[in-house]
Amino acid sequence: MTVYSKLIKFFTIVCIFLSCTLNSAAKSAEINKFEKDINVGPDTVHIAITSILINPEQIDTSTIDTCKILPCLGGFPSDLTQRIGQFDVIWNEEPIHIQKSLYEDCFTPVLNEVEGMWELSENKGGILVLPGKEGQSILIMMQSFRAACCGYTVWWIIEKDGQQTRFIDDSIP
Repeated sequence: MTVYSKLIKFFTIVCIFLSCTLNSAAKSAEINKFEKDINVGPDTVHIAITSILINPEQIDTSTIDTCKILPCLGGFPSDLTQRIGQFDVIWNEEPIHIQKSLYEDCFTPVLNEVEGMWELSENKGGILVLPGKEGQSILIMMQSFRAACCGYTVWWIIEKDGQQTRFIDDSIP
């Protein structure tokens, strides 16, 4: 075996190792996903919300505007290990770009689906999706609890024309 063929073999093994490592790291970073298709009038809307792992020590807390989500113990809790990393809405096969500022500061998301408001407290949170009355919008409600101290509810209103609104309530004990 020549030096050249040994180098090729070595680089091939390294490339395979790196490829496997990166693929498994990408898969392990995604820890929970909510997906739902809902009929809104004659339209079909697909919603996908994915949580990702985070390292609390690497978060610049000065960029987090939503203090309501982080009222615990007067600072950023070191045990927060996940946040919403991706939020996709597809309305009749047309993607609606959801602004990152509407979800990237939502820590400890609870991404299991609930069928009604009564299930939120029973399940320690979850997501409820409702169509708008006129068929031009959807309401996505997520309630998240932290065992250590607090929780919050966030409502996203996504309209067919792409407009988006978010409301947050941190009064959950």
